[in-house]
Amino acid sequence: MEFRKPDAAFAPARIDAIVRAAEPLLPGLDLLSRTDEWVGSRPVTVDGLPLVGPTDAPRVWAHGGHGMWGMCQGQ
Repeated sequence: MEFRKPDAAFAPARIDAIVRAAEPLLPGLDLLSRTDEWVGSRPVTVDGLPLVGPTDAPRVWAHGGHGMWGMCQGQ
């Protein structure tokens, strides 16, 4: 996560740095075939409560809307 002005330009070097840092932690995941890179505000719910539920994919659930707490609260 990077704190910048809301209208700051997209910085590909920042995404490249994130990918390099994540690659050793995610073996087997092809991080070089990305098709969607963006910058902007993080989506969060108004009250900070998470949105949790199943997706259309079998055995896949989405957890979002809780700021940075998602990774901390994962089990």
